Amino acid sequence: DHRVYFWGNNNHCQSGLGTALRGNSSAATATTVVANSSRDSLRIEKPVMINQLQNHNVIALACGSFFVLALTDQDEVLGWGHVESLGIGTAETVSQMSGDVILSYSQTKEQRMVVAVPTRIPELCGKGIVRLAAGQWHACAVSSAGQIWTWGLGQQGRLGHANTSSLLTPTIVQTLAPVRITEVCCGSFHTMALSACGTVYCWGDNTHGQCSLSGGSEGHNVLAPVPLPKYWWANRKVL
Repeated sequence: DHRVYFWGNNNHCQSGLGTALRGNSSAATATTVVANSSRDSLRIEKPVMINQLQNHNVIALACGSFFVLALTDQDEVLGWGHVESLGIGTAETVSQMSGDVILSYSQTKEQRMVVAVPTRIPELCGKGIVRLAAGQWHACAVSSAGQIWTWGLGQQGRLGHANTSSLLTPTIVQTLAPVRITEVCCGSFHTMALSACGTVYCWGDNTHGQCSLSGGSEGHNVLAPVPLPKYWWANRKVL
């Protein structure tokens, strides 16, 4: 029945339940900014259904440390939680979006901007997205055509754009543009992707050998996708 339930930490509105659990139960009919007035909802101990998603048939989810992404059967990607990890632009951009959007602040000393309810990510809607993945502060999406987008914090080169810059909107990884990607997964600070022909690519933090390379292009960082050594896959095909 495509219902979505949440439990766990909620200090960045990861629950997508709006402000009802944040000390403000008023409904928002337009873009609204609210301040936290309760610390009782830092953690949700038991699964709670996200009512805001009842009109969406969610077919896939990805959880970061401080945000959540959802893919629907209507070729839409929704997100909520930490603004800079969602791919919907700056807080100012979000505040100008139409529809029921609620901006709030994280219940942390940093007081980060967060989106409190599921919100469309315009750059990914209508792109035929079939896979989502989330790291601690970054995320990826793969389309049915094999394109891969990344966004979020860019430290360690985890976004794969040959630099350590952060991106507030989904951006195609140009190094992999000629390759048909079928799967993607994220560690905290690194990313891996699988191509249709079975090649595995990795980029980002390689401090502990996450990319199976002896050092990277910037200390222990691998700033752009690199195929893993082929001898690893001798007589094998990664599925």
